[in-house]
Amino acid sequence: MEQESGQSSCLYQINPGFHFQPTALEVIVHYLQTKILKLPYYTGLINEHVDLYRNVTPDQLKGSAIIHRDEFMYFFTQVTRKYLNGKKYSRIVVDDQGNSLGYWKASQKGTEIKGVNGVPIGVETHLVYYNIKKRKTSWLMVEYKLVDNPYDKTNTEWTICKIYEGGRTNHEGDADTW
Repeated sequence: MEQESGQSSCLYQINPGFHFQPTALEVIVHYLQTKILKLPYYTGLINEHVDLYRNVTPDQLKGSAIIHRDEFMYFFTQVTRKYLNGKKYSRIVVDDQGNSLGYWKASQKGTEIKGVNGVPIGVETHLVYYNIKKRKTSWLMVEYKLVDNPYDKTNTEWTICKIYEGGRTNHEGDADTW
């Protein structure tokens, strides 16, 4: 696609009035799976290669992220398993020295995302961010990942995370919350 000066670097032209509100199935099939398979996908809609678990708290994301309707921010990121052969993931946010800045905690068990043939192809997990003082914040995440990623045999796995502010905290009104 030819680009005129001032036009975004999107692979596809998006019409005015378009609102990026993909379903869980669309996130898995049209973005995550195509990225993992190294196929072309709609670029410019999801923040590319952001390490959500290194040196960045949710408050810091808004400054440079693509923000969609309802203040949703989508990110391609990698999550690492706690143990090489385990199923649990480490979602601790750390700085360059390895000090914790907070962590994402699952608020419920992951939900299967089924493909058009009814076979589970992905998992949607809801998480809440806790700050360095282990206090629940208003930041929420929905993490999308493949059920069994046959394309990646390492200890890390590509995911798409939808992050937004909107959750209630147990200490609303506290002056010392992050």
